[in-house]
This record gives sequence, structure tokens and C-alpha cells, in this order.
Amino acid sequence: MALTLGLEKEDRFRDKHGTVTGVTQAALDPRGTLGRDYARHFDVDLERVNLTYSNDLSERTNLLALAYQYRDHTQFWSAPQRFSSTGAPISSPDAYTTFNDYHQTQRGVKSELRTTTGPMAWMGGVEFKRNEYLNQTHAMVGYRNSPSPMERPTAAGTVFTDDRTGESVQALYGEGQWRLATDWTLTGNLRHDRIELDYDAKPVSGNRNSAIAERKTFDADSARLGLSWSGLANTVLFGNISTGFRAPTVDQLYRGSQNPSGSVANNPDLKTEQATNFEVGMRKTFTLLDREASLQTAVFQIDRKDFILDTNGQYSNGNAANIARYENIGGARSRGLELALQSSISPAWSWDLAYTYLDSTFTQYDQFLLAQGNPRGTLVGTGACTGPNPNWNNCYQLVPYNNTGNKVPRVPPHAVNLRTSWKPDQAWKLSTELDYRATAWADEINQEKWPGRTVFNLMVDYRRKTTWLSGATLSAFVRVDNVFDKRHYTIARGTNDAQSYATNFQYDGRYNAEDMSITVDPGRVWRVGMALRF
Repeated sequence: MALTLGLEKEDRFRDKHGTVTGVTQAALDPRGTLGRDYARHFDVDLERVNLTYSNDLSERTNLLALAYQYRDHTQFWSAPQRFSSTGAPISSPDAYTTFNDYHQTQRGVKSELRTTTGPMAWMGGVEFKRNEYLNQTHAMVGYRNSPSPMERPTAAGTVFTDDRTGESVQALYGEGQWRLATDWTLTGNLRHDRIELDYDAKPVSGNRNSAIAERKTFDADSARLGLSWSGLANTVLFGNISTGFRAPTVDQLYRGSQNPSGSVANNPDLKTEQATNFEVGMRKTFTLLDREASLQTAVFQIDRKDFILDTNGQYSNGNAANIARYENIGGARSRGLELALQSSISPAWSWDLAYTYLDSTFTQYDQFLLAQGNPRGTLVGTGACTGPNPNWNNCYQLVPYNNTGNKVPRVPPHAVNLRTSWKPDQAWKLSTELDYRATAWADEINQEKWPGRTVFNLMVDYRRKTTWLSGATLSAFVRVDNVFDKRHYTIARGTNDAQSYATNFQYDGRYNAEDMSITVDPGRVWRVGMALRF
């Protein structure tokens, strides 16, 4: 019998993500000192507790149980202030409109029983989760969203949200493995989930002082069936088909109630997204340069249907004529190849190589409305925005796109990872890593790109049992990421027109590379750690 208890507590403060707007600011001000992240001033308090029980009831039977609790209390600022309550421009880097107070508690227990009987192996399990999310936001200052006199100011202290989401999951699952013949093995598993969502919101300004109490239950099944053949020496051929799902979130179900003044609507009739995965592959061991090597490769296709998509497109905007709501109207297909090769040069030197080719395409994405100008302003052709030369800081227009057939953004088609390790003795290990990611699209309309990059990382590990602390294990490491200090984009995301460094933080009524939200890699980073395990 084994009983393991894990405890962890962490308090940390992070002021900024280092996100900038546009390629010009990314080049001239990569740390974002001249711009303002959408969110900053993060104060995070984390707690983790887990208890694991394992008991071999017999030579063929094992019982495993796990219980855990995770807590996260995060407070932060969001939404940079653009205009004062009188409409005067605001550019101070510390001027933000919204204070966010977020509490998350996740609790769960899981138990699995495994046994073998002759040519068959069985596993049965149950899982229970109970998660709670508390969210409260309010205005830190008085402000307007545009300088237009038609824009109604928001008073300091205005409460936007004060809500609670409860998520309860009960799951029953099992897996069986049957040796059909000497070289053939059949594997199958089945899982049923019941997901219960409870959403309650107090009457506050953000929901027009309406109390909200919503309840929704989803029942979903997922399964896998696989077959493997080992009739060739040191080789296993395999294939499987599996299904998965993703349940709608509270925001997708009830965002019209959350924000009744916005051009959005509820859809409590959403269904779960469905995914089907087909995969065939091979595992093989062989000799490479007189050393033992292993190869695993597989080709796969994942089809997602009933994809939950905003009727105006993800990250897009709506208005009175284009009320947005989430529907099961999207689709995507991913096809690819995975390859992993491992071997060694000597008893002390080893290496492994991984390559992925991935082609992800939207199979259904009929409408995306891209906002040009201030999306919180007045629609072009109405009110004060009827002239031939609208002021884009007060006005906006929506440009429609059909993204069906486009590539899914931020999915690199090629990725390569090469690692080497050298162990001069049992205590020391030196590791190197070369990581390559190809260029990908940064936006749904496939206009702007997220450039590829290659980085080199280095790590030294030390691990040894002590004689002075009852055999406790002392471990320490030094890790250097991006050894050659190569500047690249950690992520790049394009959605619509933005106030960028290149336009003096004004809207210009166009969408291009200067409107992308970009996180620039910090360059060479050193990490040092030490642990003592009893």
C-alpha cells in the first residue's frame, strides 16, 4: 500500500504580460513600456492539495484513489482607460477602468480498479468533480468608451458583474483489453459524463439590475476502439478510432443575460461539440549505428462538428442589426503526422527527435464581422458618423468575411524538437534542446502571419541521495531558455482595428499588422531551482 500527500502554496505578483500592439511597437518597444496591456497588475494566490492511495489487492488487482483541491484567488486590472468621464483623452500607462476579483475552487475524487484475468485486462473507474467560480468586477474610475457626447459615462464604483458558477461532473468509465490471438490485441473504452452547471448572478448595473438563476445539464458519451498487431519482429502496427466532446460554457449559454446592453443574446439550447479522431501508426525498435533505437509514427484526422461559434465570428463585433449569439454552426478538420525517434550515441549520450505536421482547416465558418474603427463607438452611416470621412475614434464599420476553408490561426504546420542528454555520472545530467515552429496565420481571415522561430535551450541537473538526512533526495537545476537571445513572438493574435503605437494609439479604420496583439519573447531567461524530497 502507498499513500502520497502533496501540498503546494504560491503567492506571486506579475505586473504585465509584455503584450504590445502592432509590429512596429514589437520592434521598438518589445517590453511594452510605452503601451498598455489589456490586463495587468496580477496578484495571484494559489493552493494545491492532493492525496493518492494505491494498493495491490492481489498480484493481478490494484486499487487507486485520488482526491484533490485547487484554489486560485486572482485580482487584476483590465481595459485601459481611453477617455475620461467628460470625454478627454487618457494615455497614462496606469489608467485602467476595471478591477477584477476572481476566486476559483476545484475539488475532485477519482477511483480506479484494475485487474487481469487470462487474456483479458480490465479497468473500471468513477470520478466526481465539484468546481466553483466567483467573479466580481467594478469600475475603478469614471470613464467613457468614446469622446462622443452621445456616449453615456460610466461612474466610478459601478459593479459590472457579481456572479457564481457551479460545475458538477459525475463520470463512470471503463476499459478492456483482449488478446484475440498471439499477435492481435483489441482495446476498447467507454465513458459517460453528466455535467451540471449552476449560474447565479446578483442584480448589478452590468446586467441591468436583474437577478439571474440558470441551471443546465449535459449528458455526454465518449469512446475509443483500437486494434494492434505485433506479427513482425520488434514492430507493432496499430489503429484506433475515438470520440470526444466539449460542453458549452456559462458565457456561451447566457451572455445575453450577463450583458443585456450589448448586441448579444442567450442560447440555452446549445449542444456539446463533438470530435472524432482516426489514427493509424507504428511502433518499432531497431539498431541504429550499433545502438538500440525506437521509432513511433502515426497519421491522424480529427473532425470537429457542432463547433460552438459566435454567429458574427470569434473575436468579432455585433450591433443592433447583427445580434451575436453562440450556435453549433462551426466545423474544423485537423490532419497530421507525428514522428518520434529515440536513440543514443554512447551509454552516457542519448537523444530524441520529434516532428509534427499539422493541417487544420475550418470546414464551416460562414460569417466573421471585422470591426474597423472604435467598436464601442457609433456605426458608420448613423448618428454623427454619416459623413464621407468619419472620425474612427468615434465611429466603426463591420466588414464581413467567410472563413470557410481558411486555416485555423496560430496552428503551425510544422514543428520540430530535438533533445540531447549527457550523463557523465549518476548525479549530473546536461541537456540541450532545439525547438522549431513554422510560420502560421495570426487571424481567422488569414491575412496577417505569426512568424516562425527556432530557439536553443540548455539545462543542467543534479540529483543525489543524501547521507545526512535519512536518505532524502537533493535535486537542483539551472535552465537557460533562448540561449542565443533570439527575439521572436511568443504569440501573435489579430482580431480587428486597434489603437496602436504606429497610429499614435488612435483608430485608423483599417486592419493590418499594426493591429495585432503580440507578446514578444523576453529573450534569454535564467532559471535556478533546488528541492529536497523525503
